[in-house]
Amino acid sequence: MYATSLGQGKRPTRYLDACMTGEVGHKKPTSPTAPTNKKNAYLCLMEYLSKQRYDEISAELNHLINEVYPTVQEDLAEASAQGDRSDNAGYREARRTQGKTISRIRFLQKILEHSRVIDPEVLPKDRVSLLSRVEFTNIQTNTRMCFQIVSPHEMDLEAGKISFKSPIGAALMGKKAGEIAEAKVPSGTLRLRIESITLD
Repeated sequence: MYATSLGQGKRPTRYLDACMTGEVGHKKPTSPTAPTNKKNAYLCLMEYLSKQRYDEISAELNHLINEVYPTVQEDLAEASAQGDRSDNAGYREARRTQGKTISRIRFLQKILEHSRVIDPEVLPKDRVSLLSRVEFTNIQTNTRMCFQIVSPHEMDLEAGKISFKSPIGAALMGKKAGEIAEAKVPSGTLRLRIESITLD
């Protein structure tokens, strides 16, 4: 389901836009992790995923439900039929596998239940938002870096993807090219100058 279709295919609300761009209840960009009222907080519980990631999670969930779980149940039934369960290592292992599979299924179901696919057409191109690829310079070290801003479920540092809830991601959200973002990290405060913003 696209972020533009909460309900009956309506345009995204002001609050949904705010969550995706970092403007939550303020005129100036702020962190999406700090909603200003209950309505904002409820809407920002939604996870916004790229279509690719949403489809990946859906495929994994379908695989677990339709292929993995039936096999797990068969293994459990076979192990259960071997005798005394209290002294049956195969049965205990099958139960552990069953528990892990059920937990994973429920976890993925919860993600999809509270997720919306981002429609790139509604995202701003002049400031940092979800799916933005941001090139910035650490002013203190003069080091230039480039990351894409994504939801926590898409974070992959090796692929250059950081969560918008991370200190750097939150600081960049809502900023425009040429502006300075200040990210508070355990080692101190990083001052980051936005060099360019692109939307894949």
